[in-house]
Amino acid sequence: MKFIAQSLFFLISMFCFFSCGNSNVEVAKFDGGSLAKNELSKIINGMGIQELNHLQTKDDYFKFVRKIALEQIILMEVNKTGLLDETEIQDKLASIHRKTAFEILHTKNVIDKIKIVESDYSKYSTIYELYHIVCRTDTLKNEKIEQSRRLLKKLSSEIKSLDDFKKYAREYSEDATSYEGGYLGKIRFGIMDSAIDEALVKMTPHKVSDIVETYAGLHLLWIESTEKADMNELFKDRRLYDAIYAQKQENLENVWYENLLNEDGLQIFEDKIGSSDENAEIIVYKENKITNAEINQMIADLRKSGFPTPTKSELKLKLKDMAAKLILEDKMNSSTLLESENFKASAKKSCDYYLMNEYIDRNKKMEPITDAEIEEFYEKNQATLFTFKDEKGKTFIQPISEVRKFIEQKVQDNKVQNARYRLYQDLVKKYNLQIAEEALLLLMKERGLKP
Repeated sequence: MKFIAQSLFFLISMFCFFSCGNSNVEVAKFDGGSLAKNELSKIINGMGIQELNHLQTKDDYFKFVRKIALEQIILMEVNKTGLLDETEIQDKLASIHRKTAFEILHTKNVIDKIKIVESDYSKYSTIYELYHIVCRTDTLKNEKIEQSRRLLKKLSSEIKSLDDFKKYAREYSEDATSYEGGYLGKIRFGIMDSAIDEALVKMTPHKVSDIVETYAGLHLLWIESTEKADMNELFKDRRLYDAIYAQKQENLENVWYENLLNEDGLQIFEDKIGSSDENAEIIVYKENKITNAEINQMIADLRKSGFPTPTKSELKLKLKDMAAKLILEDKMNSSTLLESENFKASAKKSCDYYLMNEYIDRNKKMEPITDAEIEEFYEKNQATLFTFKDEKGKTFIQPISEVRKFIEQKVQDNKVQNARYRLYQDLVKKYNLQIAEEALLLLMKERGLKP
């Protein structure tokens, strides 16, 4: 019995040894640091599907580990070179911290609340066979615009059928559709100007609309027929999804803005604007204040930029914007946010990314572009990039003088990549980076991959 207990204890001990050993085994070593398997496993577990699809072979894992190790090495170099002591760098890092704080608040108050469901597509399910007559308004002559308005009003009273509408469209419409009687095609919501979308909801087929004003001009509309869209096709339309998403985001941002202005403790004293007291407090929130002097400076800055003095209603909107910004900055600087793990991790990731790229840009050794390289690129790509056929089928080759700048940019891009790669090679040698093949296999085994 004693022998069995001792054997069981031995097996448990060995299991713990190998489990702990496997998790802490060094996958990469370099002078001044190392990467343990558990660190890399944590990074891999946080990857998205697309990233994991590029992590399948032993070579993929080798490149992945080398990339993570090089990032740590470059950050060590950043600390050694005194980059962090530069005022410009400190200002940039402070800006990144502010941006990170804002993004966290924006995500919490807007992005995380966006939910797109099937019912969001319902207003896009009707397809309208649509015609229009348009009179352009891209003119500074108000008289011309009013003439167009009177014309469209007159036409709307005379149109009784589609034939009438098409006849007047050919005669009066000021765009390319006039040749087809104003035919716009089969249109659903989100394709045309929002003012047209709003008009379509109120219309019935075979009746002319009221005058609709858009960025393009003044319109009369005619719906000849309607039909239902294939919902599955709508669900597959990425542009439509993006449009719905953008609209929901805008709505939630407006709600967030209004909520900021409804914060307890916010006070706006519009009656003090323009008083002789430059220190008069116009906007107050907690310990934060915006004075009459700051308001006057804002107005002066607008004038310098070529804008007229804001009207009373415009100034009221400006005050709201300044108040919302004041409250937002207070929330961005709250200890609750700045001490959160989310902020610390996000800010560190963004700052590290900036510092690594700054170090690389400063230390990569670029070779000058030579005429021989430009000519070589031109010769290699002449048939695919610089040869065309005109309307008569005659072959035309662009001369190198016309495409030289394009070639220089392409060659420059390639040289930048090569310079970065040479810098990486130098750092690998300088820090004696070593990657253990057996540890790579353990990482692969965790995901059920075979070398």
